[in-house]
Amino acid sequence: MIWFLWLAFFGGEDVQRPRPPIEWGGKFLGQGPTPKQWVLPTGAVWQPQFILFGALRTDFSWFSANNGDVSALSTRLDLVGNLQLSGTERFVFSMRNLDEGGQFTRYVFSDPDGETGGRSEANAEVTSAFFEADLGEVFPALNQSDRRALDLGTAIGRMPLSFQDGMLINDNVDAVGLVRNNVLPKRLSNLRITAVWAWDGVNRGSQDDGKLWGLFSSMDTRTSSWDVDLVHTDVDDSSRWVGGVSATQRIGANNTTFRLMGENNEASSEGFLAFASWSRAPVGSHDHIYINGYKIWRGVVSAGRSPGAPGILAPVGIAFAGKGLGRAPSAISGGGEDSFGAACGRQWFFSHGKSQLVLEAAGRFASAKTEGISREQIALVGRYQTSLGHRNVIRFDAYLNRLDGEFGSGISSEWVLQL
Repeated sequence: MIWFLWLAFFGGEDVQRPRPPIEWGGKFLGQGPTPKQWVLPTGAVWQPQFILFGALRTDFSWFSANNGDVSALSTRLDLVGNLQLSGTERFVFSMRNLDEGGQFTRYVFSDPDGETGGRSEANAEVTSAFFEADLGEVFPALNQSDRRALDLGTAIGRMPLSFQDGMLINDNVDAVGLVRNNVLPKRLSNLRITAVWAWDGVNRGSQDDGKLWGLFSSMDTRTSSWDVDLVHTDVDDSSRWVGGVSATQRIGANNTTFRLMGENNEASSEGFLAFASWSRAPVGSHDHIYINGYKIWRGVVSAGRSPGAPGILAPVGIAFAGKGLGRAPSAISGGGEDSFGAACGRQWFFSHGKSQLVLEAAGRFASAKTEGISREQIALVGRYQTSLGHRNVIRFDAYLNRLDGEFGSGISSEWVLQL
């Protein structure tokens, strides 16, 4: 009690305001007068504010390949611009100027395939640019009594889509979406329904001009949060249906997630995926222990997955996910071939949450040999990261794996500058 009274009257640590590189119209998390208001003919009131933020990541990695060792220095720049017009309307764009198609700007020190030296992947491509709004707020005069169902969210442009924890889809697509939130049917505390139509940009393999339409719903009951999603895609004249159902709940002190996904492809047979996740905090600590497992029958492919994104099995564990930067692959393949596997680990927190350590053991076992992918994969993975000041993060990764009887290893160090 004395400590809380001390903080209330004399304050705690002086936290510096995270000033972005560019801010206009008002200070981000700052004090002072509010920006100038603009009243639109529709009756909406906008107070434009713009901030530019992002992250610069630089990674050195070394790993053993089948025919030799590979070492390289890679970098990635993520920039995001957010023009906030009101609490519900904004325009957002993002750029990744130092990587393209899953390849990063890099300097290769050693490579048994012969690629050494520097290579730039610099570009000016915009990865996303979209506008989102609430129609009831844009046209408040149509619903002054707040009795009409006009609280419809909408978005249009090139936007990121991620559903079922990135398993169903994890892509940037040219689309338009409509969201109806706060539907209150019986026996549900909330229901959100989202409809999306994408006319271009759906990625599948080497194809990036696919189309899709999808219906996504999220509902809350007294015990669980449910997600029920269905997507239809047309990529390279191939039609597919992909759907997923998941439930997340807390059972006592245990956090659990159960997920089922299915794919129907006119060019091949049906495929299914089952995923389960369990985690909790050990008694008397703020640490995190977890066990995740999956089973895939006949292979499953996401509705869309952007180049450089982790594989469909990334939620299973860090051994499956990789880093999203550099030349080093994930310790275990994250693809959706016919297989089963699991990961278990513990996450320790230190220095009031500023540092953390993750140790994980994982395995993947394929039902049949797939060209280019080991049938039996086992790995031990470790990750340590700590923050330095308000903007810098240092991360170290290491893994030891065994792929069809052949041992491999890799290490990497990464510096992240939050802009």
